[in-house]
Amino acid sequence: LKRSPEIFEGLGNTIESLSIIGGSNASVSFFPDSPTIRDFGLTNVDIEAGDGSCVGALEATNNGIILYSYATGHISAGANAVVGGLVCANFFQVLEGNITQSFADVDVFGGANSIVGGLVGGNVATCTIHCRFNGHIDQSFALGSVSGGDGALAGGLVGENKGGFISNSYAYGAVVGGNNSFVGGLVGVGADIVDEAAVPAISESYSTGLTSGDSGALVGGLVGQDATDAQNTDDYWDLDTSGISDPSKGAGNIQNDPGITGLTDAQLKSGLPAGFSPSIWKEKPTVNTGYPYLIDNPPG
Repeated sequence: LKRSPEIFEGLGNTIESLSIIGGSNASVSFFPDSPTIRDFGLTNVDIEAGDGSCVGALEATNNGIILYSYATGHISAGANAVVGGLVCANFFQVLEGNITQSFADVDVFGGANSIVGGLVGGNVATCTIHCRFNGHIDQSFALGSVSGGDGALAGGLVGENKGGFISNSYAYGAVVGGNNSFVGGLVGVGADIVDEAAVPAISESYSTGLTSGDSGALVGGLVGQDATDAQNTDDYWDLDTSGISDPSKGAGNIQNDPGITGLTDAQLKSGLPAGFSPSIWKEKPTVNTGYPYLIDNPPG
């Protein structure tokens, strides 16, 4: 392991069975902050935190770059928390806020009014004028289950994509929300930031996990609640495994949300979906249970 003021180089090493018990209104993670983290894994983490906490296995808030890194295990937090399997919040700041070719296989739980995602809690642009760069997640995936309490924002990959950009990514885990929650197979809520200075964008991505919510919940195959001006391109969800079989319900609040398409399980496994680049994605019946996988970030 090597660390400088600007980079943590994991050299392919892992730390096993990390256990953290954090308080309320705290940042809880392995790294407090690091501009670049790469080639590093945390396995079998067990993290608990209280109300109002920002929790991620690897890092609480990422204002830099995360490359080729991952986490597995379990994370739980109380009410009003922001929780991600890998990172609590991914922020754009000075052209950074990027997570690339990374993954989480972490079961994530947050209490009432929490923001919870299998990989990242909040993927956010922080600019106040027109944004050229946003918090960006690319060629990454999440496998764990995601659960949020009443009023939660819960997504298989990201809880809230607030002006952020997601590309070439996927989520498999079941996503469950409580009463009046917002639940999506990939993203809980897609939202604009600062009078449309940045709008949420998802491209060439998909989800398969069983997606559900209690009374009053807004549930979509890919996105629970989407912004009306969201920029979605070539995105898909599994009509069979998600439990969202209505092809108009890619988003819970917008019928036939442009750029989001429902496919049957057989269709999703019968060749790369339209728009998926064969230089980034591949599909084999014996790999990833037949679903599309990332060539440079294959499943273990």
